[in-house]
Amino acid sequence: MTYHFTITDQAKFHNGRSVEAKDVEYTIKRVLDPNIASKRSNWATPIQGGKAFNEGKTTELPGVVVNSPTQLTIKLETPYAPFIYHLAQQTFGIIPEEEATKAGKDEFTLHPVGSGPFKFVDWKQNQYVVLQANPDYYKGAPKLSGMVYKVIKEPRQQLEEYKMGKLHHCWVEPVNVWPIVQGEPELMEQVHRYPLASLMYYGFNMTKAPFGVPADKAGDPAEVEKARKLRYAVNYAIDRQYICEKIMADQGVPYTKIIPPGLGDYAGPTDVPMYDFNPTKAAELLKEAGYPNGDGLPETELWFNKEGSHPDIAAAIQNDLQKVGIKVVAKTLEWASYIEAVDKGDPQIFRMGWIQDYPDPDNWLYIMFHSSNHGPLGNTTFYTNPEVDKLLKDAQLNTDHATRMAMYQQAESLILKDSPWAIIEHGINVLLVKPEVENMHFTAVDSADTIQHVNFQAVSLKK
Repeated sequence: MTYHFTITDQAKFHNGRSVEAKDVEYTIKRVLDPNIASKRSNWATPIQGGKAFNEGKTTELPGVVVNSPTQLTIKLETPYAPFIYHLAQQTFGIIPEEEATKAGKDEFTLHPVGSGPFKFVDWKQNQYVVLQANPDYYKGAPKLSGMVYKVIKEPRQQLEEYKMGKLHHCWVEPVNVWPIVQGEPELMEQVHRYPLASLMYYGFNMTKAPFGVPADKAGDPAEVEKARKLRYAVNYAIDRQYICEKIMADQGVPYTKIIPPGLGDYAGPTDVPMYDFNPTKAAELLKEAGYPNGDGLPETELWFNKEGSHPDIAAAIQNDLQKVGIKVVAKTLEWASYIEAVDKGDPQIFRMGWIQDYPDPDNWLYIMFHSSNHGPLGNTTFYTNPEVDKLLKDAQLNTDHATRMAMYQQAESLILKDSPWAIIEHGINVLLVKPEVENMHFTAVDSADTIQHVNFQAVSLKK
């Protein structure tokens, strides 16, 4: 419940002032400030007094104690094992109070001041962000003099800029870009592939018939089992191999568990359905659910966002489902409208994805399956299982690593047996990087358009 931190006395903000423990305190208070309305304020509420501070009931935060310019103590309300991972997120990037106050909350967002290896120079929205090397960075000056992030929404245009030498790096979008790259041997030599800690799935609204159970029938075991068999049928009907190979150009690996492989020493459950492509099994389950050949099963909307390869994937799934008698009609929206509808629980079946924030099973299971997170907080299937809720809460309170991992394994097993998702794949990122770029090493949480965890301080260009 208590964390002691020693702040290096070598770090300086970009305005030249030393970074001190009081700046950490200010940063945490700013995240919790209801007037700032951070979307990640819940990551700081485990701190003593954090919830009351966030709700505007007090201006005191007893859980953060500045002992000296370099000594800081953080106290939690209860043990909370994932907390240290929360502090490592961008949300808690340490900032100087005087700069944030002088600029105001809206302007500071547009002109940030931090203490990292690169300083903010300029941002023209929807066009570019310019950064300059910070020669006073406490771990040593970067090898690059600066960086420019260009905002190019169209993947084909990204590729053209890359080929003209105007970019050192770009994403290889699978549908429209990968075929072009495949046809040019020089580009193929510049391709980098690496695993991405991500998942794509189709979620079922667990409160809507026929794939879920409405509240007035939730206590009926027959209705619960009937809906479960329909969800199983969908899972067995989908040809994940075809989607990953033909549509996603191998930028995904067929997968039917929740947590992708490679998360430390966490081992996923083995006592769960593996959902191989089995239309015959899907048809049998439909019949067991009372809908032989899909007879009597109402037509269902299959929701997806229209960006990228998602329309093609949705069309393939629609085709697979209709072959076994599950009639679905496609519905697509722009991302902003789409996510709002999903958060409200409008769709019956919907496409969604997740990229890991921090390397702990809590980031996968608690956010998306605990009943306290229904809707916009992450549990968009409105899944509820009291046994899962208890396991996930107990795992947060337990600080023994092996015990926690066993709890998460048991919770994942229960969730997969309930099958609130039809999981399609876990990600593979495919990027182009120019040969003159050295030491650009990607991590499993560097999605195609962000690469926020690359250690750019070490990156250099060949002379």
